Amino acid sequence: MTISILQVYTTYAVTKQMKVGHVERMAEDNIVQRIKRWKHMSKRTTGRPKTRWEDDVLGDVKNMNLRNWKKVAQNRDSWKEVAEQARTLNSL
Repeated sequence: MTISILQVYTTYAVTKQMKVGHVERMAEDNIVQRIKRWKHMSKRTTGRPKTRWEDDVLGDVKNMNLRNWKKVAQNRDSWKEVAEQARTLNSL
């Protein structure tokens, strides 16, 4: 049984979308939410800034033309539909 790179990427994309929904449904005082909002105050190194997880997620949301994604993520069933949409989008 061989697994293609496309299958691995598709699985990664769907898993990432499911995690985003899970994190967005957490309470605002949860440690994960506080870490997500935290901004590093020291000086950055030279070169291109590292891509944050949230930037990667926002790029996926933009590719899917999803508006009000934080509101959609609050409903688990509707967010599952978004994850399935990500699966079809990435399986080209």
